[in-house]
Amino acid sequence: MKHFLLIFLVSAFMFTPVRSQHKGVEISGDVLSLALPAAAFTSTITWKDGEKSTLRFIGAMGMSVAITYSLK
Repeated sequence: MKHFLLIFLVSAFMFTPVRSQHKGVEISGDVLSLALPAAAFTSTITWKDGEKSTLRFIGAMGMSVAITYSLK
């Protein structure tokens, strides 16, 4: 009886369509990939420390994008 129940449960789970939430994870990743650099850029503008931090950020971000896309 236990084997029959086990076989029934396994087959029920194998043939039941499973819906995952890949779309939500994908959208949150897209939002974070844009929001994080935007927040960093905004902080370089608002933080007045006497250095050229905005230009450094633009250079670092540009170099990062260039290296990433050249390696792809």
